[in-house]
Amino acid sequence: MDLVNKIHMSFEKYNSFLLIRSHDEWDVNQFKYLFNTLQYLYFNSLTEVRSNKVFLPINLGSNSYVTHLVLKMESLRVCIEPDYKREKSLEEFLISNYIFLYKHLGLIEIKKTKNVSIKGPFDKDKYLNADQEYFSPLVNMFDKHLELKRKINSIDCMLLTNSLVSMDYVKGFSDADFVVILNESAYDSVKSIKLARKYITELSKCLYLFDPLQHHGFFIVNRIQMSYYSEAMYPLLLFENALNFGIGDIGLEFKCIDDDFEKDMALYNSLISLFRYANISNDKYRNMFLLKRYISTLTLLPVLYAQRIGDYIGKKDAFYLISEFFGRDEELFNQASQIRKTFPYKRKINSFPQFLHPSLINQLHGNLFKSDLWFDMDEFKLSTITFLDNFVDNYVHQRL
Repeated sequence: MDLVNKIHMSFEKYNSFLLIRSHDEWDVNQFKYLFNTLQYLYFNSLTEVRSNKVFLPINLGSNSYVTHLVLKMESLRVCIEPDYKREKSLEEFLISNYIFLYKHLGLIEIKKTKNVSIKGPFDKDKYLNADQEYFSPLVNMFDKHLELKRKINSIDCMLLTNSLVSMDYVKGFSDADFVVILNESAYDSVKSIKLARKYITELSKCLYLFDPLQHHGFFIVNRIQMSYYSEAMYPLLLFENALNFGIGDIGLEFKCIDDDFEKDMALYNSLISLFRYANISNDKYRNMFLLKRYISTLTLLPVLYAQRIGDYIGKKDAFYLISEFFGRDEELFNQASQIRKTFPYKRKINSFPQFLHPSLINQLHGNLFKSDLWFDMDEFKLSTITFLDNFVDNYVHQRL
């Protein structure tokens, strides 16, 4: 069986399983997931059609995935409010459904309350002394954040997490993982939600200058999410070594729920991405953005599997699962880890063209910096798809 057929058959098996959960009857967890996804795309300015990213702030319309999210949310809301008519603008739609979601989240059982203490402040000198050239965009982002916070009050705080806090990052490969906590005023009006988006978009310029190959934006958390928090979105253990990207220490309270739907979707989306990556020609992987995204998605899979079986752990701790659950595929993850450590990255872009949408910088940079593959890509992709095929078979069997 050739690679394409293998991918297609595995995809169909898993996709058919997920469709059992993805129905048009009212499901508050599904609605919450769709809203959170749309919120992430909106505040990271990823809702426009791909061709008009370079023309920001001109808005020529929503991309197809955003349209899908909006229509799906509308169909679910009509199950509760038969006379509901979708709002004309995306901002009005988000505000209306933010209020609607809050009214219906009481159906979800709170499993635990967890208080998290976040240390601060961000020490600019520490990072500049470690590597001034590398961390300059991050320091510039900090200064920009404080400047914008004095003008726009819709963001409570920003948190820096993971390897850039513990300082065990892989230079040029480790992402800048930021969580933005919105306060309730962000959803007060169309003006306030647009201002919050402008705030985050301005900071994203520094984010993509720090890592032009960054494959995700800021993780967005609103106050409703904190009251009904699913750790499938961002496990709270990652906040334990987080740093307040601001002034002073802060405390946050999360009321946690158990959301199997969101866990399934996190795993599903990663699997689908890996199936697609495994069918890309080797020449395209000379674009370092695509290769980095492929490796990052693969190494995250043990974490997503762990949380699906009820164990919230970080990437490092998740690797014990590889030998325990994935057995013969241990070598694949070892190879992925080695590729990550030896990633031949160089920062090619040091300034940001004003006309360019921030998220477009990664594809541009990926094309500017192309490298000969320093490992056997055919063997790596075949190992990946063999693992995925076996994993999907076993996972679907367990779930059904």
